[in-house]
Amino acid sequence: MKKTLALLIFFTVGWGAKPLNAPVSAQILTTDKQQVNSSPRTTPIIQSHLELLNAGAKPRQQLRFQPSVNAKETTTMTLNMDFAMSVAGKSMPPFKTPASVITMETNVTQVDANGNIHAKVTYTNADVIPDNSMSPKAIEAIRSRLKALVGTSSFFVIDNRGKPITINFSLPPGLDANSKKIFNQLSDSMNQVSAPLPAEAIGIGAQWRNSTSVNFNGVNLPMTTTYQLVNFKDGVATLNVSINGDAKSQKLILPEMPTKTNINLKSLNLQGQGQVQLSLNKLEPIISNLSTQVNIQMEVSNPSRSKPVTIGTKTSITLVINSK
Repeated sequence: MKKTLALLIFFTVGWGAKPLNAPVSAQILTTDKQQVNSSPRTTPIIQSHLELLNAGAKPRQQLRFQPSVNAKETTTMTLNMDFAMSVAGKSMPPFKTPASVITMETNVTQVDANGNIHAKVTYTNADVIPDNSMSPKAIEAIRSRLKALVGTSSFFVIDNRGKPITINFSLPPGLDANSKKIFNQLSDSMNQVSAPLPAEAIGIGAQWRNSTSVNFNGVNLPMTTTYQLVNFKDGVATLNVSINGDAKSQKLILPEMPTKTNINLKSLNLQGQGQVQLSLNKLEPIISNLSTQVNIQMEVSNPSRSKPVTIGTKTSITLVINSK
């Protein structure tokens, strides 16, 4: 479930600003051909605090992940994103991306005596489902970006409550520098985003809150995720999930922006909700449905313009995960 939240951040903060590269915005943001910014690798800011709000009804028990060594899972993630954008107070036509489908395989390689779990995740396929809302050229551009995932593996260690200890990516040969940078940032984000189970014994109705600060693509984003245990039977827990994030005003670093273009993030608000079904003998959710709304306000200045331009984006993200 940690990877679910990290990928949500990846698409929210990493791709959520991609409409800025649309032609109408490019005319505002860019001037002459210039050297492009090369964003440095983000240094992890790992701050996480879990608070049990309500232990729930009796009987109660400690929930711990206990997968078997060599246990394998195949997970499919389907992502839908819709964008709306305004430039200098003027609304632009809405922008919709075709559904993206990512498949990955998870293999538990080791379980330590203290309960720490070692696993390898390999991205085996990534593609888009074409529709008539975008041109074939635009669809192919998205497909090409997604295909960079294929062949990538991550090696991670988590404790038996789901808290990350280490994670590293093994990237396929020949990957371009920008994709490598994205994976470095994604790796950092996955180290920063945790979805641990409470240490205490809990029962139906239990609620807990995990507060984390993540840094991705130059954005420092404090996030709070609240969980409620609504059902637990035969080792399978069903959780209601709500996610909230608010970023303060800060300088925004975006790849592919001209060096003389300054982008200041005025605000970023993220609100999401959904439900996750977890089996304690597996690492990936059996099924997960998350819907998220992201509102971003930014101010763009360029030497060619007399005053900064305000750009606002509203992004709706739906992420569905199925594992078997």
